[in-house]
Amino acid sequence: VSFTLDPMLSAVWRDPQEGRFKRVPWLGKMMNRIEHGVEWAHVTYGKLLEWALGNRKKVLALALAIFIGSFRTPGVSLNPIVTSITPDGLNLTALPTVQSCQNRFGI
Repeated sequence: VSFTLDPMLSAVWRDPQEGRFKRVPWLGKMMNRIEHGVEWAHVTYGKLLEWALGNRKKVLALALAIFIGSFRTPGVSLNPIVTSITPDGLNLTALPTVQSCQNRFGI
């Protein structure tokens, strides 16, 4: 249905551009600003993508430098995040006992 009905309806029932925001002009202005922003992002992304595809070695070197630099950042721990599973409604005084059982069984 989406391959046949949607294109047909889009071709037949077009939105009139001139009177869309007659009752709420501020919304029309805001929508125009958003549309210009989206168009700017589209053009900028196209230029950036064209540059990146034309300078593949520079892009690869930059990605490699960022990757290697991420290991040398001081104060950043690369240890995995440790989580513990506790039952609902657990009393905080019983938490050390539950954690020691979890550690013993490798949970």
